[in-house]
Amino acid sequence: MSSFKKTVWRFVRPVAFVWGVYAVAGWLGSSLSSATVINVSPWQAGVRQDNFGGGLEPSDMAAGSHFELPGLSAVQAVDMRGRLTSFGGEAKHKGSRRTAHRAALDIRTVEGQTAQVDVAAAWHLAPGSAHELVASAMLSSLDVKIADKLESSLRLRLASLSSDDWFDAHGRSALADMLEGELATELAPLHVVLDGLYIQGVRFSKDFEKKLQEKQVSHQLALLHDARGRVEEALAEVGKLSNETAALEAQVLAEWDQEREVARAKFNLELATLSAETEAYVKGLKATVEGEYKASLAGGEEAIKLAMNESGRLRLEALSSEGGRIWLAKKAASNLDVREVWLDSRDPNVPSMLDLDALVNLLFGKARGDGEAMAAAR
Repeated sequence: MSSFKKTVWRFVRPVAFVWGVYAVAGWLGSSLSSATVINVSPWQAGVRQDNFGGGLEPSDMAAGSHFELPGLSAVQAVDMRGRLTSFGGEAKHKGSRRTAHRAALDIRTVEGQTAQVDVAAAWHLAPGSAHELVASAMLSSLDVKIADKLESSLRLRLASLSSDDWFDAHGRSALADMLEGELATELAPLHVVLDGLYIQGVRFSKDFEKKLQEKQVSHQLALLHDARGRVEEALAEVGKLSNETAALEAQVLAEWDQEREVARAKFNLELATLSAETEAYVKGLKATVEGEYKASLAGGEEAIKLAMNESGRLRLEALSSEGGRIWLAKKAASNLDVREVWLDSRDPNVPSMLDLDALVNLLFGKARGDGEAMAAAR
């Protein structure tokens, strides 16, 4: 072997060894897991049996994964889903394990007529009963036992109906509800819960069905004749009521028209009286208001004249008083426009510039004595 091959083999041999170890370990793990883990589906219940004399466990195993040593015990899965037992009708699910199909039930009515009845019963195993069914070895023959039980019970109970009872839909529904309760009690020892009982149809002989149809047609014709009679009576009653209603309506309208005319005449009279009274009142009120207005206007004018006279008198009195004269002098002084005043300081009648009162009296034309008196009064 060349050196290159030896080098490659030196690196490949550990990798191949590790891969082989992992492959063997994976194979052993998958095989051991499938051999020691038992899976119970959600719609199943598990029943464990000890292979060394322990027998069956007295309880059902819940859905899920359970550890189990191969050879020491065995687990049997029991299908707990709903099932159907059908008598007659179409076998749509004939190949299904959860559907048992049998021929229609042959019965004889109380009148002695033969008939075939199609019935379906839905049921399921009672929860927690899987181990009891396995222990009693009833699991394989349970469908047949339930079908036999239902067939015998239904033949006996359905034969108590008359031929007319089979054509009453409400009666059949009530009968199915009653039979469902009775059969549920009878099936309880078989660890079965009845979900529903459905009467799907009934078939009589052709001759009897023809007679029943003729009887039903005669009955329907009698009902139709009776209904027509009631309709005619109702129409006659409606016509009578219509005539009475029209007469009453005409009477009520005439009375109402008469009352309306009387009320209208009364209203017109009251309206005319009220209009005359209103017009007279308005005229009187207008004359009174105009008189009062003229009197008030004359009084106001007189009061204005008196006020103007009084104002003139008071003005004269105010102006004749000392303050009035001062006001007039002030107003006259404000209207006086003197540009220049020359005073001869050598004239003995000219007051000194320091004597303001004497200077003011001189300018306003007052005597010297009056100014001194005014100064003394202040």
